[in-house]
Amino acid sequence: MRQFVLPPSWSGEEDLVLTGGEHHYLSRVLRLSPGIEFPALDSAGRRFDCCILSMDSESTSVKIRPQNKKVPEADFQLSLILGIPRGKKMDQVVRQATECGVRRIVPFLSDHSSVRLEPGDFRRKQERWKKVAREALQQSGTGIPPEILLPIRHKDLKATTRDLDTVLFFHEKPLGDSGLHGLLQNTSGRIGLLIGPEGGFSHKELELFSSLHYDSIYLGDSVLRAETAAIYAVAAVQTILRESGRWQLKSPEHGA
Repeated sequence: MRQFVLPPSWSGEEDLVLTGGEHHYLSRVLRLSPGIEFPALDSAGRRFDCCILSMDSESTSVKIRPQNKKVPEADFQLSLILGIPRGKKMDQVVRQATECGVRRIVPFLSDHSSVRLEPGDFRRKQERWKKVAREALQQSGTGIPPEILLPIRHKDLKATTRDLDTVLFFHEKPLGDSGLHGLLQNTSGRIGLLIGPEGGFSHKELELFSSLHYDSIYLGDSVLRAETAAIYAVAAVQTILRESGRWQLKSPEHGA
């Protein structure tokens, strides 16, 4: 179900005049008219009931009433840390990760990233990705807007993942013996998923991940694009965690 996401500049006022993209979305995309009520969401995930008071060619006036409830949250929260891919592929990942309910998206300037960003570009890129996420949230009806961080480098990884309970990095080679079900069997809370860019992770990065006690997950024999691997990982982890009460690992004596 489509929903409206209140602009980041909204500060809680009951009556709001919307112009630009917000006006276009209500009038042209949703095709609403005065007197129509519709659901809305703010950047904190709170729900609101809105009613269109008036509308002209340039603006829409709405009245906003709180529902006094927040969107129910899952028992786990996913953070997607992605080596920034080329072109507009990052936009695609942000859009799809938002639709999947990822709570935090962290663009990562890894060794093999072909994208070269200067610090002056970080804020501009972040604002673009926030806009993409907001559009995805409106289209999909997903409950809670993701937090999108500024791009980070190696030196930032430890601090960025400090609040996570588990970090999994997905690799094209089997680097460890643990499978995804085994690593997630007793895991909930905040989980980080680390995906490399088109060129994968460097040896230096793999050593860093090991020193930070990240767990390796084998992606299988298929060669996946970075944007495919990201959503593949999100979907796999979400499905296992959501169905955690329906499965259990076989004990070694019973075999596989």
